[in-house]
Amino acid sequence: MSDRKPALDLRRRTTAVVLLTLLVACRDQSSKPDGDTVPVQAAGTTGGPQGRTVLPSVATELAYPVGGWHTDFPYSLHVPPHRLGAWYDRTPQEALDKVVANASGACTTDAWRMSKEFFDHHWEDAERLLIEKLDETQRRPMSYDHAENLLGIMGRCSTPRFAAVITRAVSHEHPGIRRAAFRALRNAGDEKSVLAAGKLFPQLSFVERIDWLKAAMVHLGDQKLFELLRELLTKHEFADLRPHAFELALKMPPARAVKMFEPIWLGFAPDLQLHVAGIFHAAGDARGTVRLRHALRPPIANEKKKMVAVQGAMRGNTAELIDELLVLSNEDNLKINRLIVEAIRKVPGQRVTDTLTAFAAAAQNPELRQRALFALASRGETADLDPLVEKVRRQASGGMLKVAITDLVSARYGKAVPALLERSKNAPKEEEVYYIRMIASIGTAESFTALREVFLRPEYVLAGKDRYSNVTFLGIQFSNLKEQATEMVGLLRELPAADYRRRSAMMHALANLAGAYRDEPLAPPVYGALREILFDPAQVPQVRMLALDYLRKDLRLSDAIKLKGRLPQEEKGLRQYFSDYLTEFL
Repeated sequence: MSDRKPALDLRRRTTAVVLLTLLVACRDQSSKPDGDTVPVQAAGTTGGPQGRTVLPSVATELAYPVGGWHTDFPYSLHVPPHRLGAWYDRTPQEALDKVVANASGACTTDAWRMSKEFFDHHWEDAERLLIEKLDETQRRPMSYDHAENLLGIMGRCSTPRFAAVITRAVSHEHPGIRRAAFRALRNAGDEKSVLAAGKLFPQLSFVERIDWLKAAMVHLGDQKLFELLRELLTKHEFADLRPHAFELALKMPPARAVKMFEPIWLGFAPDLQLHVAGIFHAAGDARGTVRLRHALRPPIANEKKKMVAVQGAMRGNTAELIDELLVLSNEDNLKINRLIVEAIRKVPGQRVTDTLTAFAAAAQNPELRQRALFALASRGETADLDPLVEKVRRQASGGMLKVAITDLVSARYGKAVPALLERSKNAPKEEEVYYIRMIASIGTAESFTALREVFLRPEYVLAGKDRYSNVTFLGIQFSNLKEQATEMVGLLRELPAADYRRRSAMMHALANLAGAYRDEPLAPPVYGALREILFDPAQVPQVRMLALDYLRKDLRLSDAIKLKGRLPQEEKGLRQYFSDYLTEFL
């Protein structure tokens, strides 16, 4: 997909920016805040007029007459190009046309970016439109960038329904279109399209060959794929591709990879044979296990060889090689021991616990110690962690305290959270932010409970963080709690509609999580909650506007049509904003 910045509609954007500038310049900075702005006592100050400050805010001034506007709203809102007197009246088909046209870049940057993701999960209605547009743009040199972007969109759709049109694009005269087509084949191709593209192999560039090979790994049947990889791995004319082919072959499911490597692996160099031995071990083939056992024996004459062997042991049943791994751990090699900790942490037994405990005592190697503490915590072994919690409770300050906290955070030890929360309450105010951040970094259910308590306190400005209060800072830190997304959605729904600062902060955290893990189960409930807010007229207008913007990564055609149908019932300012927003994107 082309990464060129799109050409902006300068006239509309300039008008919006100038209007926004004038509005900000004309604000009476000395005026008293309106009734919706509640001054609160700053952290670390005494009561009275001298000890009070307005909550931190980056609220956007928009050219829309929205009632009940809150000047202390904590998040900026998207400013669409303002179309005075215009009305969003596109049909569903016209909306699809708009999104496909935006992939050309002849729109705002935000609309261009959204167009690249819009069809990820609901492409069916636009299948014919995308195909026709791709065929059209490939014929016009001025539209080649648009064609690259359309190919990228098709690739993201992950359906073989686009395989035929992508195959036509792999032989295009423009190198950017060819490259985009080969990349798209990986997700949106099929065996027929990959084989057709493979006929061009002799004339492909090196990068195009790699992209085609990645597509072949996904779509070719075993027999054809094995023949291809064996040819690439054994013939001299493909020496430049051999490392890439070997790396891709190692990523195949073990049982499948064994069948591919079986006839040729003993002809490889010794180091490569050891990599393949890990695959055989993972597939339960004793030949690989025996080869790894021999390689793991001390002394460490070849560090790289030993590291490959440890990684190979991790691929399969590590317990079969536990004796060799534990003996090797006595060699005092930091690089190898870091791998050994990861390899053995799920293997039961007291010997493993003793080895991890010894690593946890390695004060001279902080990284190794922290990995070992995490492994112990994951096994339920807390003898080395509980004393650190006591140190957090009792140690006044200093480097030893910070070392203990870092170790507990690295171990993700949830039982340390209450001690950190207590310190955040009693420590000097300038240290409060540090303790809150450490609680969030642990990222467990205990973290959520503690952060929830801080989040629901009467709002105050954090010392040394004049941009943040306890509410808005938690709007960032909650994003560390991926495993508690369900509880966060529940908290969002519990908050009163009038509590727009907390609701928007929780929306901010959840939107960050859903955007980062868009294809995981946590995303649909988050976007569902945002939709509820968007279509609820009882919500604060700015909260609804923010919900619409946070929905952008999951905005559907049905959302646009539903919002369009409700425009007549919206107040004037929201009606204009929603209309302009939809016009920009759909």
